[in-house]
Amino acid sequence: MNNPVLEIKGLNKNFGNVHAVKDVSLSFNPGEIHSIIGENGAGKSTLMNLITGLYLPDSGEIVYNGSPVKFKSPADSLNLGIGIVHQHFMLIDEFTSLENIILGNEIKKGLFLDMDSARSKITDLKEEYGFSFPLDKKVSELTVGEKQQVEILKILFREAEFFIFDEPTAVLTPLEVEGLYKIFNRLKEKNSTIIFISHKLKEIFSISDRISVMRSGEKVSTHSKDSITREEIALEMVGKKVEKIGYSPMIPGEIFFELKQVNLFRNNIHVLNDVNLTLKKGEILGIAGVEGNGQEELVEVLMGITHPNSGEITLNGKNIIQDTVKERITQGFSIIPADRLKVAAISDFSVAENVFLGLHHYNEFSKGIFINISNRDNFTREIISRFNVKADSIDQSFGSLSGGNQQKVIVGKSEFRLPSLLIAHHPTRGLDISATEFVHSIINSFKKDEVGIILISSDLEELLKLSDKILVMYRGTFLREIDRDSISIPEVCKLMAGIKPEIAH
Repeated sequence: MNNPVLEIKGLNKNFGNVHAVKDVSLSFNPGEIHSIIGENGAGKSTLMNLITGLYLPDSGEIVYNGSPVKFKSPADSLNLGIGIVHQHFMLIDEFTSLENIILGNEIKKGLFLDMDSARSKITDLKEEYGFSFPLDKKVSELTVGEKQQVEILKILFREAEFFIFDEPTAVLTPLEVEGLYKIFNRLKEKNSTIIFISHKLKEIFSISDRISVMRSGEKVSTHSKDSITREEIALEMVGKKVEKIGYSPMIPGEIFFELKQVNLFRNNIHVLNDVNLTLKKGEILGIAGVEGNGQEELVEVLMGITHPNSGEITLNGKNIIQDTVKERITQGFSIIPADRLKVAAISDFSVAENVFLGLHHYNEFSKGIFINISNRDNFTREIISRFNVKADSIDQSFGSLSGGNQQKVIVGKSEFRLPSLLIAHHPTRGLDISATEFVHSIINSFKKDEVGIILISSDLEELLKLSDKILVMYRGTFLREIDRDSISIPEVCKLMAGIKPEIAH
């Protein structure tokens, strides 16, 4: 058997009173996909940041290719051949793919950049690994899957042999996930080592060679994939049996919300094209589609962030198409946004201050210029307790929480007042098993209280689990509405790819 390419021995890392990584020892072999799984706050990301030099361990040892190493920065680990693809991409939107890839590792001819040599090397790598993104487009114009390919090629360009993927499938469609797995297998064929971090047990078991479980900063176990079941892994992750939330059957009420022939143009592009939908009280309407087909713009139109060029949006028979975000919130609109750090939170603010954001106009939290600190803090503690948010205190900075714990806070805020309409946009992205089930239970409880719910997700399993009906979105329009009883996964996938209903059978 080959010697491990990387070993970590007794690693420890504390942040104040929080023991984020506790005496963790692991080994990673050449040519293997080693998955690390655990709940939000289990220490997975902290461990990866120790391996890549973003954090320095308080104690313990890292051994790479048989030699002890001490990384003072991510540049040190990358120079040795260890690269990481983060869940949130580290790319410059206004640079092209080519410029992003060579940045910091430029090929020079004398005093000048040798762009021809760089392009040739990158083109060869693209062909070798089956990448499809354009080199000369700005990153801002790429799809999510293409951006991820740019991140991977950045590391390959630096001739890395050890790859860490932190929740890489959280933002991908099923087709893009398949493409990522092909890249994994090509890396594995070249004897590269992959650490794969994911919350999704189905993914872990489909791609891994070995699986390590972490809980509360400690390594619980390491197994070969064939020696353990999904149920056993879930139990090790959580420490108790997780109650699975299923579909909540009930007869929905009357139609109270409609979009009629809504159109939106941006830069002369028809991003929403004759969009029609109806929503009943106590109904979950799922919206499926490959990201970048108008979902973001639809959410903006639903919430009043953007006003469409034509059409009607009616709430209880009244046209609200020109109503502002504040007016819609006052009328009972609530949202769980997809990008919490972009539209729902301020990273440097405390957890309590972020809970206050968006709820500040309610009398319970403020009157005029005066903030009711006691009510704000009590509600924040309630969210932390109910959602099991791993936070040192309500004064901890929001940005220092793990992504999943950030999402728990945002979801918890939506419970303050019972809405009439909830827009759930990727509500469980980045959440662990127990938190995902808890959020699903919250959505079902809203449904029982006759809240109309629009669920937008790239996770087909989530849509099929919760939705009463599904609309498939493609290039800014809905190709078909499918009732729950007649949903077919292959048909939904074909529609997501743009195959029209009349030839989908």
